[in-house]
Amino acid sequence: MTIREAKKIHLDSPSAALDISCFLEEITGFSKTALLLNERTELNDSQENTFLKYCQMRNKGLPVAYILHKKDFYARTFYVDENVLIPKPDTEILVERSIAILKEKFSMEKISAADVCTGSGCIGVSVILERGDNFDQLIMTDISPLALDIAKKNAEALVKDQNLFDKITFHKGDLLEGLGNFHMILSNPPYVPRLLAEELLKDGRNEPLLALDGDVTHTSTDGLALPKRLIDQILSHLIPGGVFLMELGEYNIEKARDYAMEKGFKNLSIHKDLEGQLRVLEGWLF
Repeated sequence: MTIREAKKIHLDSPSAALDISCFLEEITGFSKTALLLNERTELNDSQENTFLKYCQMRNKGLPVAYILHKKDFYARTFYVDENVLIPKPDTEILVERSIAILKEKFSMEKISAADVCTGSGCIGVSVILERGDNFDQLIMTDISPLALDIAKKNAEALVKDQNLFDKITFHKGDLLEGLGNFHMILSNPPYVPRLLAEELLKDGRNEPLLALDGDVTHTSTDGLALPKRLIDQILSHLIPGGVFLMELGEYNIEKARDYAMEKGFKNLSIHKDLEGQLRVLEGWLF
């Protein structure tokens, strides 16, 4: 099979051409441009078998990121598997706003921060790599030990400065329980209504329900049971003058903002994602 023939393989995917290109780049080591220039190149037996295996997995609905075990996020490549959510471009809005706040409000300070429900670690790792001098400590916490292992794997791979890596602590726990106080709390918690989360997973994407289901306690149907509990905890773990940034859905973020306002948070604002949807809730404690 040549690269040109491989490109014509049927793939049951809305992004078939891009997916096939990703697979071919992975197995040949060619860039996108090199693939175009080498379309007559024959894949060897090992490459062809791997390519066909990847296509079979994609046809079953498995995302490319899980097949290749990697996903680009904020100009870096993170390891991912089915134990963590795949980092999404919209989450970069939370990272960008966090960096802006560190520059504007904490530029002369050494802060303590937490990345709650860290998953792959893409938020915490990205922020500390951009603003390492701002940090005294960063705690990356998750209830899933498997997710926490992946966060640590990514931190070890991407945080090359040992002094900076030593500022990171990995904590297995339920949200902020058992932790101290922080100047900044960042989180992309489970916030999808349970029925919607279950529906989303029917396409075979294999993302963990635990990382999606905001109604995990079965006390709500709007995806906010867990985010509200986190807001309650943030209230007692945020240092006065501190800030939290939380990713939520466009369908429930305003309700979460109103809840945070009732709890006493000030200067609450909502930031839009790349598609103009309401995505990140920001709140301060004074």
